Amino acid sequence: MSLKPTSPPAYTANPSADWLSTALGEPEQAARQWLAHGMALLPLGVIFSAARITDEIVHAAVHSDRPAVVADVE
Repeated sequence: MSLKPTSPPAYTANPSADWLSTALGEPEQAARQWLAHGMALLPLGVIFSAARITDEIVHAAVHSDRPAVVADVE
C-alpha cells in the first residue's frame, strides 16, 4: 500500500491537523474534538504506526507529572 500525498479538505486552520484527521474515518469528528478539547484520539496503523508525544503533553493530559500517576492512567 502506498500513500499518495493529497490535500485533504480543510477542517481546521492547521494543515497538519487536517492531514492527521484523515486517519479517522470521520475527519470532521477529529476536527470537532480538537476544537472542543485541544486534542483528538486517532487510530494508529492507518496513516502512521506510532506517535511520539512530548512529556509536557502527556503530563497535561493526565494532570500530573508524577511518574506513578502517569503510569497508572488507563
